[in-house]
Amino acid sequence: MFSVKIDKLIDMSKNQEEDYHALTDRILNIIDLKVHSIGLVGAGTNAIKIAASLSERTGKVILVDGDFTSEAFMGKYKLGKHLLGWRDSLKNGEAVNKNIAVTSYPLMDLLFTGDEEVDWTDSMRDSFASAMDALGSEYSYVLVTSDEEGRTARCCDAAILCMSESEYTVNKAKDRVAELDRNGCYVLGVVLYE
Repeated sequence: MFSVKIDKLIDMSKNQEEDYHALTDRILNIIDLKVHSIGLVGAGTNAIKIAASLSERTGKVILVDGDFTSEAFMGKYKLGKHLLGWRDSLKNGEAVNKNIAVTSYPLMDLLFTGDEEVDWTDSMRDSFASAMDALGSEYSYVLVTSDEEGRTARCCDAAILCMSESEYTVNKAKDRVAELDRNGCYVLGVVLYE
């Protein structure tokens, strides 16, 4: 385990904080006790604020960078390079909790993608799903950022599609939800962001 400072990443205005709390309250109202892992498709940098808000409502949360097509934490959040993550653990047959980053925010941990390149095979998907289940016993919720196809989101109990207001249309949202459903995701709903 290692630690990362995320204070600037979760810094929000009072209005933003209220909005994220309202969002997490809505999420909690539609999920049941069987949902412990939630895939976030298209969340981008909003994922860390959703995780922080959810942790304030429910207790310890882990945010997993499951988007192996881009490095959200290392690229978008500039948290460093060459950090070990879930791909390293799974490729080496190790438990993913070995590479968890403890954050400066006491109720939230992070799990990076990692350096190891992996092929997204059925076997890797099953290993990832098992790893997320294992994390679910250690955390109130496991939030997983996913690629646009929802490949890691389908390993979660449920998924949320995040879309910017500027690209949102009812038909586009319906099409994206239908696509994610075809890919095996159980989509709870759509969240719009600015």
